[in-house]
Amino acid sequence: MFEPRASGPELTAEQRRVLDEEFFASDPTAHLRAKIDMLLRYTPATPMGAVVSDRLASLGIRDEALAWMTPDAHTFEAMRAVEAYALRHQCAETLIRLVGSALQVLTVAPARTLWEELEDGPYKIADGVGQIEQSVGEGVPLNLFATPEQEQLAVSSDAWPVHTGRAWAWTLHAMELLQHQPIDLTAANNKLKHGFVVRARTDVLASFIQADGIDDPTRFPLSRLRAAAPIIDGVQLQFIRREKLAPKDRSTDWMSLTTLNLDAEALLTEALMLTVVHGIVFGAAQARHIVARREKPPDSLTVRGLPDPAGYARRIRGIRQPLTLPRTGPHPAIVLEAGGEVCTIEVGQMIQGRVIDDAAASTGDTAPPGDPAEPSRSV
Repeated sequence: MFEPRASGPELTAEQRRVLDEEFFASDPTAHLRAKIDMLLRYTPATPMGAVVSDRLASLGIRDEALAWMTPDAHTFEAMRAVEAYALRHQCAETLIRLVGSALQVLTVAPARTLWEELEDGPYKIADGVGQIEQSVGEGVPLNLFATPEQEQLAVSSDAWPVHTGRAWAWTLHAMELLQHQPIDLTAANNKLKHGFVVRARTDVLASFIQADGIDDPTRFPLSRLRAAAPIIDGVQLQFIRREKLAPKDRSTDWMSLTTLNLDAEALLTEALMLTVVHGIVFGAAQARHIVARREKPPDSLTVRGLPDPAGYARRIRGIRQPLTLPRTGPHPAIVLEAGGEVCTIEVGQMIQGRVIDDAAASTGDTAPPGDPAEPSRSV
């Protein structure tokens, strides 16, 4: 049983002290790191193994009952990227909720516990982002990322502003991931969590290709495709969404299809960096609690070595296109989001063509007699 027990409508000072003891004895950063490591170590070739089969058998489940739904390597690859996407979003949301609550304790409510502030914080993550923006109006407090001992060292160190600046840059990156953009990453994550109302696939390639000098657009040289700038490649995650421009006016609603570009390794790297910053913020708060008890905090906490998140923001995020048009108002455009920028794409007439090697393109050769015609591809 938790002691001291309830004695009124508010937490007592002693209850808050005990709650801090409990919360700072946990290690939420290790939980996130363990999930990241599992996805980094996983390969599609990993067999289920006799141990798993034996466990299933002990539950009365025979191998043949599951054989019909055994995923292939492509499905494993797609699902690993999807899980990496969901994990990055979880790491971003976990970091933002911690930063928002830590700032509240540092600047507004020092008597409250961090655990209590996390529980009572904003329900909607967008409100959590807004809370942080409001809290740092006069600057980011150094002790958000630094222990009391490190605060003293920072006075005589020129490197500390750089290190803490990188930690704050990753916090801003997390905030950007969670804010509503033309391509809504939070909507995609919610559809993953609630019913898996998405499609993961690996069979789509969309690229920007230089078309000048191609006489016959139905016969596309392979070299042009290889030199193209890819928009969607590798693993993709698709979802549909009802876009609501005016909540009380259904005439402006329209439906969109979004295709996200998923790079599992890049997503896991981002998740790892967000987890590092989470550990720094949690560790700094933990150290302040330990110092308040006149004990020596651990000296392993560091903010050194963080890369600049700008390199990850430059990647193409995805493309969104309308499936329906609103009854009133402007027609929505096809948009491409990359590097923090949003581009509008105009689409003309669709041409069905075939990708051919360059020799055939120069001679005008077609498929050899007797060869079955390949399926046409849109280019």
